[in-house]
Amino acid sequence: MKDLKWIGLDAQTFRPYQHWKNTGSVGECGSYVSAVLAHYLVKRDTNNDLSLSTLLKGLKGPIDHWPLHKGSYVWNLSFSLNYLLKPAGYQAHYGLLTEKKVPELIKAGKGPVIVGTTSILGSAYGNHWVLVYAYAYDEEGNLYYHAYDNHGKYQAIIPAKETIGYVYVSEIISDTTQRSQIPVTTIKQEPVHFVMNSQFVAPSKK
Repeated sequence: MKDLKWIGLDAQTFRPYQHWKNTGSVGECGSYVSAVLAHYLVKRDTNNDLSLSTLLKGLKGPIDHWPLHKGSYVWNLSFSLNYLLKPAGYQAHYGLLTEKKVPELIKAGKGPVIVGTTSILGSAYGNHWVLVYAYAYDEEGNLYYHAYDNHGKYQAIIPAKETIGYVYVSEIISDTTQRSQIPVTTIKQEPVHFVMNSQFVAPSKK
């Protein structure tokens, strides 16, 4: 594993997130990786530092405690990230097969990407969500992901063959001038608005 040549974002960029560790309820990995992805994008593009507690309060309900089904799925994460980030010029997308799409996204500069591991495919993590920021192939051509998990690791190595499902966020507004004209409050207040709903209700369509 030491000889893997990683393609993607620098692991040290994600070192601060090793402290974004779940020490509470089991089964909230989807909320944590979504919070890290949202924080990373907003910090990178606007230099605003969103709080973990605010993000988690808003994301846990629709992602990990959704009343209509147990567990979290790609659509839970995508819907929640869209609700949170779309007003600020971002769009979340999801798919199932990671081994082709995730390297393409990271190589195109659209990482990091949320990726799901599953016990059915032999993952030691079981059913879990991680945030992948780089990928590499070994000498036999096997694909691996470099990832943050919510267990205190920011350089976890995940075999791609043990994963299914991915979520990524793209920019609706790519022009830097247009993005600079978006009020800071659009991003900063959105998580607060999300938190204030004691019961999550999707915004009405106009």
